[in-house]
Amino acid sequence: MAKLEILKYSVGIDVSKKVLQVCISQIDSLQNVVVKSTGSFNNDLSGFNSLLNWIPKHRKDVLASLTITMEATGIYHESCAFFFHGKQMDVSVVLPNTSKKFMQSLNLKSKNDFIDSVGLARMGAERNLAKWAPISPNVYQLRTLIRHRQSITENLTRIENQLEGLRFSGYPSVEVTASLTRISEFLRDQCAALNKTIESIVKNDAMLLEQCEILASVKGVGTLTAATIIAETNGFIGFNNERQVVSYAGYDVIERQSGAKAAPTKISKKGNHHIRRILHMSSMSLINNKVEPFYNLWTRVYERTRIKMKAYVAVQRKLLTILYTLAKKKEKFDPEFNPNWHTPKSKKEGGTLRKEEAGGSLSALDRVGALCAA
Repeated sequence: MAKLEILKYSVGIDVSKKVLQVCISQIDSLQNVVVKSTGSFNNDLSGFNSLLNWIPKHRKDVLASLTITMEATGIYHESCAFFFHGKQMDVSVVLPNTSKKFMQSLNLKSKNDFIDSVGLARMGAERNLAKWAPISPNVYQLRTLIRHRQSITENLTRIENQLEGLRFSGYPSVEVTASLTRISEFLRDQCAALNKTIESIVKNDAMLLEQCEILASVKGVGTLTAATIIAETNGFIGFNNERQVVSYAGYDVIERQSGAKAAPTKISKKGNHHIRRILHMSSMSLINNKVEPFYNLWTRVYERTRIKMKAYVAVQRKLLTILYTLAKKKEKFDPEFNPNWHTPKSKKEGGTLRKEEAGGSLSALDRVGALCAA
């Protein structure tokens, strides 16, 4: 009997704040996946080096490829991913929802760090996962600053709501009012300082500046909105089509129907909420300024559904796909480029739409908007 050829070694890493639970497996020419070894390492530089020395001990066939798979766990996976990418190793970072669905397909009823590492190792062995690549330092810093600014503005809103409430209090506290006022002023100063830092990063990076100018060519998209989109998508690097961008932001339409039963169709919202948040504000500006083709889309969806938020969601989705196209083509927005934005051609009775009409092409986004939930 001929010896089976080992095609690939796969290292699955379940990342926590302090510990890396690791499993290394191999897959042969008959697609058999065999666990070779497991172990635990510290989630720090010494642990990474120990893991780097541990892998070759269980990789007998050095000619077989090696891949490392881990889950995106907030920021705790980043140092590990940066380390092994710097060692010229193939690293794949998968979304928790993706790995969860894979584990479910294996009919695993229990869940712990060991099981997760074995599942990730098997996932990396059986599938050809996309390779992870780090974002540039400036984009990473930009993303951190913008998210921090969002946190500050949320706190500022909360403090100002408290101050407003004290105005109507029967026995307002002078001390509390003074304290909240100082906090409000401090947060405003911090927000202004962050705005200057964000603008400075964009202006001092030629690539970021060019991308921001392209995206900001859409009336209603300011520098902060453009910078947020770039920071959260890494300038759309790694996206191959509009559907991927739409899904990444959580604007993809999901449908649950079985026989005569059908749940309301809505957007998944399983994506980057920072993008949806910033596009919500931009969509309102676009509609207030009656920018085409967005205003036409908003009008059609609103007239059909009589729900403003559904119309705004349709505009947000359309805006995101247009920004993606502009960034890829490196062209500024021209509202007269395609004036032939057509209206829906086919509907069923009662205002519901055919399933195939929710495909997500740019010209069909007004139809998708009628399906999107707020």
